[in-house]
Amino acid sequence: MPECARRNQDDQVSAPYWSFDDIDEERQRCGLSKARLCRGAGVSRSTYHRWERGVLTPSSLLIERLWATLARHKSGSKDMRQTELVGFALRGAAALIAIAIGVDPLLAVAAINAGAANDNGGEVRRVRDMAIYVVVAGLGLPHKHVADIANLSKQRVSQIMSQVEDMREGSAYLDKTLDRVLGGLKGEDANDDA
Repeated sequence: MPECARRNQDDQVSAPYWSFDDIDEERQRCGLSKARLCRGAGVSRSTYHRWERGVLTPSSLLIERLWATLARHKSGSKDMRQTELVGFALRGAAALIAIAIGVDPLLAVAAINAGAANDNGGEVRRVRDMAIYVVVAGLGLPHKHVADIANLSKQRVSQIMSQVEDMREGSAYLDKTLDRVLGGLKGEDANDDA
């Protein structure tokens, strides 16, 4: 438990409060590079630098993701690297799907990085959900890591999987699009008809 966690009247740990400065100090103490911390938490390095300069202030949700990334690093487990790879796959799938269906890929990737997918028409949310489906069903990546990157519960990831499967059954175009995106993530030639 970080030293800066608060305790309530009964001396029980309550919701932790961590500042960006606490995170940066802990990152340095752990010997973790800024780039690796950013990759693990799904945050761009330019955003991290804006936080350092005080131009922006990270949300409590992003602070928690940064701390979780530090904790994975400190535990020395393979979870850190696997979560980074899941983040790359999820953002790559979101960008490819967004391009395929005519949604701004930067908005789709930003929604995953921010842990939110709210937009007027729901298109960005649909892109996020399809990207989750592709990386879980197509690449076999664990629900836990996908949920961490997308800031969702494992149960919500399971619901998304069912919803996209239902959408896929009802649309040959969507089915073909998701197959093409999966092929692109696996490095297969888009012109191959397998």
